[in-house]
Amino acid sequence: MELGGYRQIRLLSEGADGEVSLCRGPGDATVVLRTVAEGPADAAIAGDAAASPHLAPLLDLFELPGDRFGLVYRWLPGGSLADLLQRRGELSAGEAVTVLVSVARALAALHGAGVACGRLRADDVLFDADGTPVVAGLCRCEELTSHNGDSDARSFAVLASALLPGDLAMPRPQAPVDWGRVEEALFAVAEPRPVDLAPPPPTIEQLLPSRISPPEAAPPPPPAGAGGRMRAGAGALVTAIRGVRRRVWVPALLCGAALVVALLVVPEDAPDVATSSPAPAPSPTPTTVVLDTAAIAGDDPLAAAIALAAGRDACLAGSDRGCLDAVDQPGSPLIEADRFADGPQPPTLPESAEPPFVQRTGDAALVSVGGAGVLLVRVDEEWRLRDVFAAEPP
Repeated sequence: MELGGYRQIRLLSEGADGEVSLCRGPGDATVVLRTVAEGPADAAIAGDAAASPHLAPLLDLFELPGDRFGLVYRWLPGGSLADLLQRRGELSAGEAVTVLVSVARALAALHGAGVACGRLRADDVLFDADGTPVVAGLCRCEELTSHNGDSDARSFAVLASALLPGDLAMPRPQAPVDWGRVEEALFAVAEPRPVDLAPPPPTIEQLLPSRISPPEAAPPPPPAGAGGRMRAGAGALVTAIRGVRRRVWVPALLCGAALVVALLVVPEDAPDVATSSPAPAPSPTPTTVVLDTAAIAGDDPLAAAIALAAGRDACLAGSDRGCLDAVDQPGSPLIEADRFADGPQPPTLPESAEPPFVQRTGDAALVSVGGAGVLLVRVDEEWRLRDVFAAEPP
């Protein structure tokens, strides 16, 4: 479907304010198209009188049949504050200050242009590709009065209370609001920090089938286990956001590639091939790899991952690949790849000052350290590596 020269890619939402669609515009640019009635269109035009890097500018406006109007805005791919809070539960104090100062500056720009925002919700705060908070959806704007100026201040105070629980030295909602004082109060709470928009780490369910069982070595197959635990964390650094808009660097996070679950049946006791040729030369002395067997057989997946990673690194550094049987899961794609690995290999789990990420589901666990990660499973009461995710180059 095409409206006003903009081809719809997909419908994002629809509600009392109209439909919101993701579209392709001239030059194949990705934009957001809002179809609204005359009142919201007038409000959006009023809101566009204000200029701020924390306000979504109106790129285009056109009339549609049925007294409807199309409002075109740039696409903000970082999602909404509401989505971020639903995903993470809460922000750090520094992240909250970054969001609230940006919103305060957007409201200050609107009020300076003689316009009240009219509505301020977590859904109305979006993030651009750099992580900059932007107030969007300005379809309730109206001429600034003491009443709706107070309403904007109260809406902001509600948002601040949700992001910064506790006492925040906010000015009482009296028009005109001194947004400079609001900024000062926020900077006194915490140093601004970048907002971490990165998606959560991949779950075990995304890497493995819903039922996890070790590959068949011989019939009958061994039983599978069940249960689960999880935990995660992240962080970053940025300078104060005074003056012009600051770019916000989103910390890198482990991106696990799609796991190919093709379990190979490994036959046991393959018969030796008789030969009448001369006896072969003596084979090289096998590499001795000392493994932390207690950790590998224990119940702590982090300790097992560290022990198995050290064992794998030692096996790959030596000439004997037989030791991989005590490290990698039998029949897994990883053990087949490791047996034919050639040349120096990066460490399985590099040293890192960052806290490790550990997620366990029954007899499977995902462990990541320093941007690299391993997927391990329990086989015959011991942990084994099923797959390895190398750290991305800087």
